[in-house]
Amino acid sequence: VPEFPSKLFFFCEVEPGSGGETPIVLSHIVYEKMKEKYPEFVDRLEAHGLLYTRVLGEDDDPSSPIGRGWKSTFLTSNKAVAEERAAKLGMKLEWLSNGVKTVMGPIPAIKYDKSRQRKIWFNSMVAAYT
Repeated sequence: VPEFPSKLFFFCEVEPGSGGETPIVLSHIVYEKMKEKYPEFVDRLEAHGLLYTRVLGEDDDPSSPIGRGWKSTFLTSNKAVAEERAAKLGMKLEWLSNGVKTVMGPIPAIKYDKSRQRKIWFNSMVAAYT
């Protein structure tokens, strides 16, 4: 997303019976490993960024990797309000008969962390292929 938090907090109100782990990965190491193993791919990402395209149904679908419909994604059932909120994120919406197609980008897939002077893997590409 164009604006992102500088800190993340984790909270669990009810501990799951099993699973429930949240992996935490050092993004500069992901970048280094990807650059080492797939240099041409990483070069293309650095040069062109990523274009995110998603199709969101009207309502939430827990069986989907995305999980959320457009109403809960944009916290409204009003299409005009959803379009305003999407525009603030640099996202375009294309309404479908049963939901919406969202398009965002191109946006950087790799960023430079000025405070630590290193490149970081900064994208949610994995979620798109889960």
